[in-house]
Amino acid sequence: EPISPSKIFQIRDEIFEEGPDMLRGRKIARFFNKHIPGYGANASIDAAWAYFENITLPRQKQDGQGGYTKIERRETVALLERGKSGIKTGLYPAWTTPMSEFRNFGIGVAVYFETMRALAVICLVAGLLYLPSIMYYDSTSYDETGRSSIEWQLRGSLMCHDTKWVPCPTCTLDDWADSPRRYAIAENNLVFVLANECADIRLREGLQHLVVILFLAIAIFALGFHQKKLELQYDEAILSASDYSIKVDDPPLDATDPDEWKEFFSRFEGAHVTYVTVGLDNKHVVNALIKRRLLLQKLRQIHRSEHSTKEHQNATLEDLIATATKRKPRLARSFIKTEEKCRNLLSPEKTYGTTSIFVTFETESAQRNVLRALSVGHKDILQNNVLALNDPNHAFRGKYVLSVAEAPEPSTIRWQDQDATLMMKLNQRILTSLITIVIVWGGFISVRAAFRRNYDLA
Repeated sequence: EPISPSKIFQIRDEIFEEGPDMLRGRKIARFFNKHIPGYGANASIDAAWAYFENITLPRQKQDGQGGYTKIERRETVALLERGKSGIKTGLYPAWTTPMSEFRNFGIGVAVYFETMRALAVICLVAGLLYLPSIMYYDSTSYDETGRSSIEWQLRGSLMCHDTKWVPCPTCTLDDWADSPRRYAIAENNLVFVLANECADIRLREGLQHLVVILFLAIAIFALGFHQKKLELQYDEAILSASDYSIKVDDPPLDATDPDEWKEFFSRFEGAHVTYVTVGLDNKHVVNALIKRRLLLQKLRQIHRSEHSTKEHQNATLEDLIATATKRKPRLARSFIKTEEKCRNLLSPEKTYGTTSIFVTFETESAQRNVLRALSVGHKDILQNNVLALNDPNHAFRGKYVLSVAEAPEPSTIRWQDQDATLMMKLNQRILTSLITIVIVWGGFISVRAAFRRNYDLA
């Protein structure tokens, strides 16, 4: 049974759960609504918070074995529409959710938090390796004047307050341009510089730096292997559409017929094609349809506020526009303009090239067989070297070598960006890197200039 998002607004407030994990923001909103006159007069703030808690935020339900499993948003909506409020669900705890449950949100999310935890451990171990140096720098063996006058955050650093002005006849201001406060000229034009009287850096500290750098290099290298292992482990634990699907990144622009792709991939051993999705270079169409849908939802809200439930359910598109024209004519004009744009973009005269192909097979083994058969070097793909294929029949239309990989998770696909080519992505990364370099270099120049002009300003 299809679920209409508009039915959510007809759900009674008591259907939403009000468990012990109610958000603090909702409690504050209730307090304001009770004690501040006019607060939430034009809308039900509590209903909005209830929708946010039960629909927007991810929830978990009891699995019958004392644990919880993630409940999908569409399933939550269906249960609430049917009035099944007796099912025990709850929000995920911010601090006590086990790491194993993060895979319910996708492999990328689980690997990300596992990586954050590993990096925290690596940084902690690196800090402990530096502990002997920190203790040495915080002792009188390094600074005989003591460290009590230094901020506690810097007491374990190389900062030295045991200084002394010494004559330096050969020194010039240019030599001390980066530290102008350590350079001075006496009345008799004798040059003095501020010298540190703290102990010299020992070989032990240098070796310790090398040990920490070596540890970090090995730890980060090992973390990379650990990430791949986790990704494979989570991928095998959770079956998803990507486990049965592949993505073609470089299809011919005119290959828009899904039957042609189905016939091609059905040639492979044991391959039974279930679905074929053709991605088109129609970003403007997708954006226009998204805008139309948002505007249509606003038209329905306006119509619902002025008509009975029965009248609203039987309303046509013309009725929605007529009601909005009286209340919000600008919104009605915007919808009509967007509607005309959509019809123009979807007219039979318009054609759009192919950007990517998604193919879903009946079994995982079929997917792996296709990936194995079409696996060639990146150079052969760029040169369209058909001879690199094990079987000439694996060339699309007999002359195209396809770039094929396992399809990403459906929730990670941005259909508005399917027209982005490899060159476009490369140009964007180069431009972003150049802008970052310019900003960092500009910051360095600014701080250095300020430091030379005014130490306090720097």
